[in-house]
Amino acid sequence: MSILSTYITGILLGLSYAAPIGAQNMLVIRSATTLPLRKAIAAAVFIALNDMALGAICFLGAGKVFSQVEPLRVIIIAIGSAWLFKLGIQTLRETRLANNIPHEKSLSPTRALPLLSVIASGMALTWLNPQAILDGSLILGSYRSSLETGQHAAYFMLGVCTASLTWFVTLTSVMHYSAQKFGPKFISGVGYVSSGILILMSFGLLSQLTKTAQADTQKVVKIAILDNLKSEKLSSDKYVDEYLRGIELATNEAKKNGLQLDIKTFFYDQAPLAVLKVLPNVLQWHPDAIIGPRSSDSFLLLDGTIKDTAVISPLASAQSIKDMNDNFYSISPTNKDYATRLVEFVKKNFKGRSITPITESDCKYCVNLTQEFLNAAKLSGIVTRSAEDGQFIAADVNTVSITKLLKSYQPNDLILMLNRSSTSGSLAARISNHLKVPDLIFLGGDGWGDWSVGYFGKTQTPYPYKGMRLQAWSYDKLDSLTEEFKKIYRTQYQQEPTSIIALISFSTVASITKLAKQDSSKHGILNQLRKKKELNESFGKPESYSIYEVSQSGEKYKGLLHEK
Repeated sequence: MSILSTYITGILLGLSYAAPIGAQNMLVIRSATTLPLRKAIAAAVFIALNDMALGAICFLGAGKVFSQVEPLRVIIIAIGSAWLFKLGIQTLRETRLANNIPHEKSLSPTRALPLLSVIASGMALTWLNPQAILDGSLILGSYRSSLETGQHAAYFMLGVCTASLTWFVTLTSVMHYSAQKFGPKFISGVGYVSSGILILMSFGLLSQLTKTAQADTQKVVKIAILDNLKSEKLSSDKYVDEYLRGIELATNEAKKNGLQLDIKTFFYDQAPLAVLKVLPNVLQWHPDAIIGPRSSDSFLLLDGTIKDTAVISPLASAQSIKDMNDNFYSISPTNKDYATRLVEFVKKNFKGRSITPITESDCKYCVNLTQEFLNAAKLSGIVTRSAEDGQFIAADVNTVSITKLLKSYQPNDLILMLNRSSTSGSLAARISNHLKVPDLIFLGGDGWGDWSVGYFGKTQTPYPYKGMRLQAWSYDKLDSLTEEFKKIYRTQYQQEPTSIIALISFSTVASITKLAKQDSSKHGILNQLRKKKELNESFGKPESYSIYEVSQSGEKYKGLLHEK
């Protein structure tokens, strides 16, 4: 973005920040209709300077202080509310006094607001309104991260300051000349409207204290999110946003049911033991529950490191998770369960066809899931080719020899690719171009992701191919949880959900809120988890698998495979 564009953007955002009806504008209008023009503009400039200073600290993120230091927020709300009420009553009294004297004297400076009083009120109304600071931080602070350099930031704030000064001086001039033209009745009307708005705003600000008190009576559950969402190569750019949307929606639903969730994220990098380096920070925060890593490898590393807190993973599926301490749990089916269902699907729909496996060897989840499938296939009498020939590493996905990967492949084989979305999408296109057969079929899993946000099928080739995959989590199911989530998502975001990770993260938080229903303490949540595991091993897990046919033109839902 150019410097000029940044400056103009600052002006536009500055106007959206300054223009809405508020206490500052009411004060400017009142002073413009009662003070001489020179003094009124001086007051407007002073108020604009305060507004610029407020905008600057909002830009730097001051809203975080008020959102985190609750006593400070309460004190300022109380003082600000009292000041607004006082100013509203004072404006009403002076307006009524002005109406009781002859009209020719009603514009006299003796009835005007003193300039020092306007300045003092301007300072108070600017700094004694924490909601203005929070709103300003949202409007200006959130834009800060998108600015490329410090120079862009400076010109952005210059635009905001330009907008503030221009707005208040223009408003003062227009209202002053309007008062001169329309006379005492106009001034009287402005006075009554201003006093009414100020008094209503004081009650509105005071109501925030009531909301705060109500929030304090709610049960508060601290939930830590421990994952590598910011560093992992994900199935799509929207993945993280959709994951966090699911968390947000579940938090809102919990609040409706009297449970306040305090969510904090702890992200780590891709180093093999990175999750253990972040863990001390998580434990120092003393969460009541932890949403653990989606990766089975990272999730398994935590076994024994956390003993008195429930740790629930959205997607970890390694079979060995069942052997972890009883405070660990995953709401997704195990690799063994998934592989068994996929073998059932192959045996029923592709009778007599053999399997050529291709495996992403540096993805432990991919290796484990493929091995579980091969074990289950052997027990079911399905012929499988050599697993060693089809191994590759993710970094070589675009250069690895297709001839080597397909060394044991025989015509009419199904190609098993239980790998991640990015590598599966690339290899499917390369293999299709290499084999040049019209009826090539790949078998995949959850790792492919939805067609709309994943990679499989996105690369066009002259030789059509298709993939068949099972998915434990699906928007095409008609169960109550999925339907409820879709309704909530549509209401909040005015669109249909597409990425399944939003439903999965929502379901993970929903599972924790169910555990916290009777006792929201850390030990209460953990005890409920232990009881659920004893009574029902599939607590929070999906009860069926959806079948999808994937091609270069899209994805089709083919029904349910298995009903538990």
